[in-house]
Amino acid sequence: MPSVALTNGVALHWREAGVPDGPPVIWIHGGSVEDSSMMIADLEPWLDRVRALLPDTRGHGRSTHFERVEDYTYVRKAEDLLLWIDALGVPDAIWGGVSMGAALSLWIASHAPSVARAVISISGPPFAAPESDRRWWAAHRPLVEAGTHRGLFRRNVRLRMGDDGLARLKAKPERHAELVAVLRRHTTASLLALLDETYARRIGSTSVRASGVRCS
Repeated sequence: MPSVALTNGVALHWREAGVPDGPPVIWIHGGSVEDSSMMIADLEPWLDRVRALLPDTRGHGRSTHFERVEDYTYVRKAEDLLLWIDALGVPDAIWGGVSMGAALSLWIASHAPSVARAVISISGPPFAAPESDRRWWAAHRPLVEAGTHRGLFRRNVRLRMGDDGLARLKAKPERHAELVAVLRRHTTASLLALLDETYARRIGSTSVRASGVRCS
């Protein structure tokens, strides 16, 4: 996986596929237990005509992890991605993804519209988590506090994909182990911060500065 040290101190890793001179498509994974490895199959039918760029957002995969809630906001994630495409020399792209990736793509388009040709948003969650999700996190937070990554991973997959989705994943033990291992890159504090930000997020006015451009 290529990586770049951004000017804000974040080491951002990503996957890349397709044709180098094709239109860039930035395809972003969901939050908490996911990373870019879960996304490449989505774009396989179009890899003969697009340049697929699949980042690990901060706190996910191999990119830099933090231990404070305020370091995991959409503002900070968007800042990274704007600095990243500037470092790659990509002036604009089609943005999209699933769940958090879908919502983050919409955030980018809303706050930095000059870099977004279009957005593909699949199952993007509301900015503020619904009360049912807050209750789910309150019930499962002790798993993270106890360092039970495997248990949290399975419950999160069941929440997002249902029992059938979990069964399909468990039928591939090597892949299941690989994804749990990615989650273990976190310290207890960094995983708690990542998930606390997700489930405690409130509507509010924010701004992001990246590549010399202020977006608000």
